[in-house]
Amino acid sequence: MQSRKTFFGIVGIIIFLSLLFFGSYFFSGSSSELYSVDEPVKVRSDIEGSLKVLSPEKAYAALKEKYAGADFNHRHNMAHLFGEALYYSAGLKGINVCDTDFNFGCYHGFLIRAIAENGLDVIETLDASCLTLDVRPAACQHGLGHGIYEYLGAGKLVDALQACKKTKQLHPLAGCTS
Repeated sequence: MQSRKTFFGIVGIIIFLSLLFFGSYFFSGSSSELYSVDEPVKVRSDIEGSLKVLSPEKAYAALKEKYAGADFNHRHNMAHLFGEALYYSAGLKGINVCDTDFNFGCYHGFLIRAIAENGLDVIETLDASCLTLDVRPAACQHGLGHGIYEYLGAGKLVDALQACKKTKQLHPLAGCTS
């Protein structure tokens, strides 16, 4: 009888340790689980999933925490992908979630997608939203410049600079034209 209790005790400990190990492996935010920018479909799917179960602010905070230790380009690209998904999830009002972290990547992705979906007629609306932000509205306006240039395409820099005139650029060296 004693050997049977010992056997089940050992089996129980093994099961517990296995669950602990596999749980920590699959649910940790370690850098070994960071997605590569070569996996945009998987990244987008995970971001979209987080936006379905968390508020946009909490989903963005989770993304920033997960990728805080990643290299500069990786963080920036992940924030781009988040900005795009945020636009699809929250529409134009989602711009208030983005910030200057990860070198403005959330603004870039959000505004590229917003202009791609709405055309150049949305520039003034987006610029007005940028100007209401508490922190560095020029960073948001800079993202507008990315969106405009991408919308118009390479080789249309002069046209993009002309479109930036629709913004109330706060400083000549920072904003839509920077």
